[in-house]
Amino acid sequence: MKTGLVVEGGGMRGIYGAGVLDAFLDAGLKFEYSVGTSAGAANVISFAAGQRGRNYRFYAEHPKNPEYMGLRNVVRHGNYFNFDYIYGQLTLQDDPCDFDVLAAYPYEAEFVAAEAYTASPHYFTKDDLSPLDCSALTASCAVPGYCKPVRVDGGLYFDGGVVDSIPVARAIAKGCDRVVVVLSRSRGYRKAEQNHKAVYRFSLRRFPRMVTAVANRHENYNRTITFIDALELQGKAIVVAPSREVPVSLVCQDKALIDEFYRVGLEDGKRAARKIMREGKLALA
Repeated sequence: MKTGLVVEGGGMRGIYGAGVLDAFLDAGLKFEYSVGTSAGAANVISFAAGQRGRNYRFYAEHPKNPEYMGLRNVVRHGNYFNFDYIYGQLTLQDDPCDFDVLAAYPYEAEFVAAEAYTASPHYFTKDDLSPLDCSALTASCAVPGYCKPVRVDGGLYFDGGVVDSIPVARAIAKGCDRVVVVLSRSRGYRKAEQNHKAVYRFSLRRFPRMVTAVANRHENYNRTITFIDALELQGKAIVVAPSREVPVSLVCQDKALIDEFYRVGLEDGKRAARKIMREGKLALA
C-alpha cells in the first residue's frame, strides 16, 4: 500500500498544517508521496527536509519584519507578500531549507502551481529547488490579486490553489492507495463564490483563463471536499482538519492567534499520527 500526504494551503492559515507536520516529524512518519499547494507546498518541503519548527518560524516570527508582507510591498514590489525576501533571503540564507536532506529524501515530494496562460496545474518536484533558486516554490504561493505571476524556466505561474487547492486526485494518479489529507479549514467548510470579481478581472486581464479559474474555484474546491469525504467513508483517506477554529486569515499578523492555531495543529497532528501508526503500512524514519 502506498500512502500519500496532501497538504492544503491558505496563506497564514498554513500555520495549522505546520503544526500537524511537526507532530508527524515528532512521530517519525514519512510518506511515499507528498504534495502541497501554496502555503501547503512550503510546509511539505520543510517536512521532507526534516526541519521541525522551520515552518512555524515562517508564520509566527519572520512576518514581524515589514519586508515579509504588507501594503508597502505592493507599492515597492507589486506583491503583498515579498517573495524576494521570503524565498530569497530567508529561504536561502537567514533560515535556509536543508537542501542536502531534501535532495536525499527517499520519496516523491511535489507542489502545484497554476500555469498563467492556460490555467492548468503544473506539478513541480523537490528537485526543482536548489540553494540558488526557489522560484518554483514562489510560483506555488503567488496568490492572484495579491501577487504578480512568477517566471520559472520561461513559464509564468500563479498560486496552485486556484486550479488544484487540495491535490488528492494527483496523489491517487501517482499511485497512492490511501491519502492523509491535511486541511486548513474545519470539517463542513465549503468555499463561497469569489468576491471582488472586478478586482480580479482587472488584475488578471492579461490571463483570461485565470479569471475563469478564479471564478470557478469554489465549485472545484467543494467538489474536491466531497471526493475526500467519499474516500474517507471507503477507508482510503485519513482527514486532519482543525478540531477548533481560530480566526486566522490569509494575511493574519496576530502572533497570539497564529500561535494558538499552531497548537491546535500540533495536537490534532499527534492524534492523527497515532491513528496512522495504528493502521500501519506507512514508512517510519
